[in-house]
Amino acid sequence: LERRGELVHRTELCDRVAVALREWKPELLLALECGSHPFLQDLPGDFPKLRKVAWLFDDPFYFESSAISNLRAFDALYTVDQSWVAPLKLAIGRPVAAMPLGADPDTYRPLALRGIRRQPIAFVGTSYRGHPAGLVRQELLRHLAGFDLAIWGDGHWRGLVADGVDLGRCYRGGPIQPEKTNEVYNSADMVVNIHHPQIRHGTSLRTFAVCAAGAFQLVDWRPGLEESLEPGREVAAYRSGDDLAEQAARYLADEPARTRIAAAGLARVRAEHTYVHRLRRIIEDLDLRI
Repeated sequence: LERRGELVHRTELCDRVAVALREWKPELLLALECGSHPFLQDLPGDFPKLRKVAWLFDDPFYFESSAISNLRAFDALYTVDQSWVAPLKLAIGRPVAAMPLGADPDTYRPLALRGIRRQPIAFVGTSYRGHPAGLVRQELLRHLAGFDLAIWGDGHWRGLVADGVDLGRCYRGGPIQPEKTNEVYNSADMVVNIHHPQIRHGTSLRTFAVCAAGAFQLVDWRPGLEESLEPGREVAAYRSGDDLAEQAARYLADEPARTRIAAAGLARVRAEHTYVHRLRRIIEDLDLRI
């Protein structure tokens, strides 16, 4: 955790959490992306009625193997990917369930933008330069360079060349905060979404955020995507670079289809996939009276 650009010491973090627990006396402590912050073992004080829940946004087997043992401090765990459930159950002997991410409709929402230059295709994301995940993104995005693609993300996108295509020419700036990201989504005719390879069964936070912004989305298909959003009706899903380019050309020429799909995706997310919906599920699963 950071405070004013400085790391918060683990002991200080535990003390601050303990003070908040004594003051608020909650029944539930929900830790997000907690695998690398194993503070619960060192939490001072006794809180016998407190239920401790972790919601893992990243695969602990992919990024940080030492985090596995720390997860035993929680009473229950949720993961955003179904494929992480079985190995986690074996590793920690705790209840584990899959629960997809969601959207914050106060941050990601349709905007009435005027006087701006619209972008045909936008991509917002990390380059992952030097990592296999980056090679996947470069390979896919090179198929869109001829469509006036706009890339927002870290500065490593500058100078990246994929199979002779200079992706640096598509770079527009960044990294950008959620509010600016929402503006980018709203100003684009279509938004391209590329999952990190750690997502094997399910979908990412960005998938819900793009829909919540009211934008038309081209997302790389993953097993389990249909459990949250319907390809062809609420999002468009591609399976290869050539498929991505073909669908981009087709939908750029079909504004009514883009508008219809974007509206359906927005409605689905607002009805089923906000963080309020996720918190309600956790409260119901734990049978809490909050």
